[in-house]
This record gives sequence, C-alpha cells and structure tokens, in this order.
Amino acid sequence: MSENRLKTVRAYDFQSDFSPPRPVAEAPAAPDADTITLKVSELAILLADARDGAARIVRDEALKAEGQRLSEISADLKSVMGDIVALAGYLETAALDEDARYSALQDVRRIARRLVDGQHDLFGAVPDTPTVN
Repeated sequence: MSENRLKTVRAYDFQSDFSPPRPVAEAPAAPDADTITLKVSELAILLADARDGAARIVRDEALKAEGQRLSEISADLKSVMGDIVALAGYLETAALDEDARYSALQDVRRIARRLVDGQHDLFGAVPDTPTVN
C-alpha cells in the first residue's frame, strides 16, 4: 500500500453515458435599461397613490360643477329678487285704489319672503357629491 495518507475526500460526479456536464446555475442577467423591477410593497404604494389621485380629481371636478351650479342659481335668484323689487316699485306708483295697492304689495312681499325663506330648500336640494374611497 501507499504510505501517503488521504487527507480530504472530494466527490466525483461520475457519468457513465458520456453526456455533457450539467450546467452550473448562472447568476441572473442584469436587467435591460427598459426593464423596471418593483417589489410588491412598492407596487402597492404606487397603486394606492394612483387611486388617491384619481379620487381627488373626481372630487374636485364634482365640487367645481356644484359650485358652478350654485353660482348660476344664486345669479337667477338675484335676478328674480330684482324683478320683484321693480314690480313693488311699479305697484307703489300705480293708479290703483289704496286697498288694491296694499293687497298687491302684500302679495309681492309674500312672494319675496317665500323666495328668501325657501333658499334653504333650494340649496338643500343639492345632490350629494360622489365620494370615492
């Protein structure tokens, strides 16, 4: 026998069929410049930000449309009130007997009071703005 002692044992990959050796696992290739890699948490943050941004846009558009509608209603109401004041002025100077003039002015004041008092109903009839979560 030999006098050299064996210090280490190495495994030998024996292949009896003479096939090519098994490929060694390669390191992953570097991503292309056009490739983006995201973690799931990063993607979730981006999606939440996009959803919040879209909700903010929808809410802003709804509020802008509602503000425009209320502005138009307010302008119409001012116009109607101006017409009522003009009508009351005409009735005060009209050639009517005192009872008819008083009755007409009372009717005009009653209509004006209903318009002014009814504003809360007018603005209360505003449809709910959509909420997006």
